[in-house]
Amino acid sequence: MSPSSSSRHRPAGRPPKTPGGPNIRLLIMDNALQVFAEKGISATTIKEISQRAKVTAATLYYHFRNRENLINQTLDHFLTPALLNLWATAEVDDPKETLKELLARALDLAQSSPWFLPLWSREFVSEAGSLREFILTRFKDQKIALFLTKIQTGQAKGVLNPKLAPELVFLSIVGTVFVTLLGRPSFEKIFGRKVTDDQVLEHIRSFLTTGLLNAQKEDGHEREARQPRP
Repeated sequence: MSPSSSSRHRPAGRPPKTPGGPNIRLLIMDNALQVFAEKGISATTIKEISQRAKVTAATLYYHFRNRENLINQTLDHFLTPALLNLWATAEVDDPKETLKELLARALDLAQSSPWFLPLWSREFVSEAGSLREFILTRFKDQKIALFLTKIQTGQAKGVLNPKLAPELVFLSIVGTVFVTLLGRPSFEKIFGRKVTDDQVLEHIRSFLTTGLLNAQKEDGHEREARQPRP
């Protein structure tokens, strides 16, 4: 996330102060985020951001030391709080409620922040994405450890499936939400019908809690299999 162009610093001297300075700074970051989501972080130039934000390069460099500083400040402003909100579900007392809350927050994040899914797809799912390094440097081990402990506690109490790998639960839930929402438009075209947000939520909740099999029929089959044969 620090290509050679990121080492460029703002030109000597400062442009005239712009009224509403903090608002200009937020405007620049907001537009940078939109371009990151559309083109990818590494492919985005300072020129494109300044043009999108309708500010001069001098104004941009007045608010940000260099390209890398703009990237980090933008991600810290928008992405870091969003991800912290997901990890904070580990603070919910009941392990089952932790997973339900994580599902709800992941769905809300994807639906309320149009920039998130394209950015996640480009920069985290992709092997060459920039977000992997950013997330690893921003999120401390204790956040992950707390979530793992919550899953393990739920398994020990018998409320969560003991076959689950605690290390994969967070990724499995958010991944299911994000991939389903990313693929929804294409599958709506294929099947010729719309899928509402409520249907997506109910589908993912059912998929993650009871799975693909009909629990009642499966239980009946197992009871029958356990009965001694005459």
